[in-house]
Amino acid sequence: MRAGRARRRGGPDRAVDLAVELGPVHLPNPVVAASGTFGHGSEVAELCDPTGLGAVTVKSVAAFPWGGNPPLRVAGPPFDSATALTAGTAANSVNWYTGEAGSDPARLTATARIDPSLAVSYGLRGNEDGLRALVQNIATLAAVPVSATDPNAADLSSALNQRLTANLNGQPGAQSVADIETELAGTQASLKAAQDRHRQTAATLNDFLGQVEGVSNEQVGADILSLQTRLQASMQTTAMLFQTNLVNYLK
Repeated sequence: MRAGRARRRGGPDRAVDLAVELGPVHLPNPVVAASGTFGHGSEVAELCDPTGLGAVTVKSVAAFPWGGNPPLRVAGPPFDSATALTAGTAANSVNWYTGEAGSDPARLTATARIDPSLAVSYGLRGNEDGLRALVQNIATLAAVPVSATDPNAADLSSALNQRLTANLNGQPGAQSVADIETELAGTQASLKAAQDRHRQTAATLNDFLGQVEGVSNEQVGADILSLQTRLQASMQTTAMLFQTNLVNYLK
């Protein structure tokens, strides 16, 4: 890394050129923000001017699985007076979801063809955003004790209910349980429509089959003889027309 030289201007004010070169990269100053605190730079725009930084370190990536740091847990017991955090382990953590966690849409995990040209998706995952938020908020409600002897119990309960109600209603644009219900309801409507079409098709085919099976042998024989007679008459007429010419006509 090579730093630039100081520049002295006239008068009492001095300006220092802090530009540095990091390999082939030219930085206006050596102040480089770490990704853990500055994210991508825009997250702290209200606290400082990102343009005054030499650079911002973006989130690191690797070509191999990287577990990262373990989650933090409250160091306890006792938990009500704990003031420290500890690394999460299998002993102090609960995995509430151990199912399939693919990156494709949850509905596509289960499909069924209900028509020659129509298939529906009805899959689910227990860790979908709407379901996870519901479990988290219910767990919070169950984990926070409210004692009747606590003078602040009413305020605590009111604040807790207000916070959880807002969370259960969901944020704009976030998935909710109602969204999952709507998607499954659309699948159910498609199934019912296909079922009605299948019933109509079955009724039509049964009607055709009944007309064929309900005819007596005598009627079938009479219809075949009648058809044979008409075919013979038609063939005789065709043969006579084929033999017709000017000489035969003059005769």
